[in-house]
Amino acid sequence: MTAARSPAILATVLAAGLLAAAGAGAQTPPAADPPPPASLDAKDVLAWSAAHLDVAGWRVLAISPHGLFLASPDGVTLRKDRMAEADFRHELFAPMDVGGGQMRSDLERWLVDCPNKRHALLKMTLFARNNLKDEVAHRETETANWRDAGADDEAAHAIAAVCEAVAAGQRGPKKSPSP
Repeated sequence: MTAARSPAILATVLAAGLLAAAGAGAQTPPAADPPPPASLDAKDVLAWSAAHLDVAGWRVLAISPHGLFLASPDGVTLRKDRMAEADFRHELFAPMDVGGGQMRSDLERWLVDCPNKRHALLKMTLFARNNLKDEVAHRETETANWRDAGADDEAAHAIAAVCEAVAAGQRGPKKSPSP
């Protein structure tokens, strides 16, 4: 029997081919982006959100033509310097071009100065897909670059939500003590 016809070699060649094919097949293309909601009516946007997003516990702060702006279920952290920190998230109805790529969602950590009604972005992570999937960029800073909110923009809604939580004594969930 020649090497080409040996059952052991044939099995090895077939197994290698199957593994290569399986490896190539495992690289599935990214999931298709969901279509935008039928309209910007709250009912249509909430139906879109329920069908396409994993936002359990996240609070909708604003709906814009671009997407949803949400507050984290983890609440607010009040720092020793009396500033508040909170996480926010955007879920976009369509991909947005940013810096040579596209994003569909982001996660942001804000520092909020309630007495002065302003905020600074401490961290931002951009994702190619909805539901904070497929990170494409991340940036952090320790230097607060303060921004004032407009009268009725999404920052104004976020600052109001954070400051209401601080005033009501609401904080993020307490960490479980280590065993």
